[in-house]
Amino acid sequence: MAEAVDPDTGYMLTELYGGAMKVLIPKGFANIGSIFPIPDNQEVFRSTSTKTNIIIELVERLEPGSYTLPEEVVSQLETSSDSNQVELGAVLYHLHDMCTANGDTYEILDPPKPYPVQLIPSPAYTCQALVTSKGQLSDTQRLLNMHSQSSPQAALTSTPAGTTGTTVTAPVPQQETTSTCHFFLVRLAQYGTDILVYINVPHDKLEESGVPGAVAQEEMRAHDIMANMMRSLGIIDYSLFGG
Repeated sequence: MAEAVDPDTGYMLTELYGGAMKVLIPKGFANIGSIFPIPDNQEVFRSTSTKTNIIIELVERLEPGSYTLPEEVVSQLETSSDSNQVELGAVLYHLHDMCTANGDTYEILDPPKPYPVQLIPSPAYTCQALVTSKGQLSDTQRLLNMHSQSSPQAALTSTPAGTTGTTVTAPVPQQETTSTCHFFLVRLAQYGTDILVYINVPHDKLEESGVPGAVAQEEMRAHDIMANMMRSLGIIDYSLFGG
């Protein structure tokens, strides 16, 4: 994966999907796909200093009539002043699907609204939600946790003194945790594809750090990451989408 440093922003212009796409990724974010196998339609990056992670996913475009919105999601549309209910419904359905796939609950913090991606001439939308999890992790989050647990430091701390190579794993109590999901969607109608981008900010490690304002600071960073990704996300080879 080729990368080019942008010295003015602290970001790296990073190739996605074998060079078919590109986007600015913050320096200090590890490419999880180079460490663990991930689905071919995803690119995953994680901060080496916090749990903040970026997931880019290519999925089949949601067409009108191909999905049913839950009642609570429909109520979000009814309060929207935007006339393009079909597009906003697709945004909310994708977000709902991601947030509830593992039994999590969520609250919309910033309802979906149009927001152009500078280098792709297709409709794009943003949305933000607070996600609450009760000890249940998505497959991607499990992957990210494996990344942190496979470090030498984690291996050392998992083996109590006095044992000879035996790793004792204590049961992990299920506790309620929260994270913020900064989400944007690009809709490629001609190619039957939706590009999903999730920037997830888990709060637990930040709250436990004892640093005043740590969560707020990381949320500001996530907004900056989204702005840079939306101005830099580009498609080099449209054959990626089979069109």
